[in-house]
Amino acid sequence: MLKGLTIICATAFALATATAYAATPAPLFTPTQRVETSAPPQFALSFFNAIAADQGTAVISTYAGRPTSGEPFAQWRTAAVYIRENGQWTLQAQLNAATPEIDAQTDFGRVVAIKGDLIVVGDPQIGSLYEGRAYIYRRTNNVWALEATLTLPEESYFFRQLGSAVAIDSLNSNRVLIGAEGLGAGGEIFGARPTAVYVFERSSTGWALEAALRPEELEMSTLTDARLALQGNLAVISAPARAEAYTFSRQADGSWLQGQTLWTPYRSEATGISMSLDGDRLILGDTITHLTFEYPDEEEVRVANAEGDAYLYERGRDGKWRIKERFRDVLLDAGLTEFHGIGATAFLGGRLAIVGEGTGYVLGYPEKAYVLKQEAGRWKLAQTFTSANDPETGLDFVSFDGTDLCLARNPLRGGRGYLEIFRRSGTN
Repeated sequence: MLKGLTIICATAFALATATAYAATPAPLFTPTQRVETSAPPQFALSFFNAIAADQGTAVISTYAGRPTSGEPFAQWRTAAVYIRENGQWTLQAQLNAATPEIDAQTDFGRVVAIKGDLIVVGDPQIGSLYEGRAYIYRRTNNVWALEATLTLPEESYFFRQLGSAVAIDSLNSNRVLIGAEGLGAGGEIFGARPTAVYVFERSSTGWALEAALRPEELEMSTLTDARLALQGNLAVISAPARAEAYTFSRQADGSWLQGQTLWTPYRSEATGISMSLDGDRLILGDTITHLTFEYPDEEEVRVANAEGDAYLYERGRDGKWRIKERFRDVLLDAGLTEFHGIGATAFLGGRLAIVGEGTGYVLGYPEKAYVLKQEAGRWKLAQTFTSANDPETGLDFVSFDGTDLCLARNPLRGGRGYLEIFRRSGTN
């Protein structure tokens, strides 16, 4: 079982499949493996929450519930770690919550991040007042162990939901971002302002809170579905509920300064539902754009479809970010004409970009994945993945670890999820 999220590469499957994929000629990726969820067999329902991968290691959070034996309802959560050995993905470890009891008030593994031998797992619902936590795990001699549990001070805000988003510094794994989306009701009752992104840093004495990044524009609960990216002295925070993304830069004294606010042309409430940062380039997905409407009667107007888009930004010499490419236009140039929520997921690395498209465009669950390649300065569609024969599952997460592309499929009406892995050709 592998599952995809930062550079999503997940569950490995032995590929025997009743699922068909449409791909362009001379595909960049070819199927190699198919692996089911690692959830215990007694659970009738199992699906993936998040996935992240980095150079041959993937962490996939998994939820399972509804025992098959007719016992009372129970649930099971873990963050499974897979490694690639001799071209095949195998389970290396199962990371579990620090507290042994697993009840309804936990969301262990809602988000995950990985870099090298470091994994971060978020649990924004743990605690009697949804204080939330983030767990740091480190691998030493092929053994994963809990290194730290990140929390905020006792006098800090109630209902903060720490761990709703996480990111590891791509240049320095001793620094992480942990989002706290906050609950509006709690803030109104207690006069709190829980919404923020917190910077934690590791020193010789352990992990400690370094700073709180709180964009001036943010209001209560507006970090719901936020995405985070951290690259050295640059942090990017997307806030779909505000239809914005914010940049921060770390100063010489360790403080963080808010910089440019980024918008997509339509500024919908899905701006930044997906995000990927690579050097001086950034993808922001915005699934609720290019709308078409239907009119059931004279008094009602409904959104019939949102085609969506994914925007490539580049940072110029003046330090300003500007849109350089609209990937919907690239797909139109390739002859595609029908879309439903482009930008549900995004990956950017070198001359390769992967953009998900999904009918559940508000939630950001993709049903297709487009592989885009830059050649001679122009982006072109290189390969398309779309489920043709498996109506019982949805293609929920897509990720890439530099070698393998991982497609995570979750059940739509009960059952167990699985991952499919495709390997990049050595000649492409």
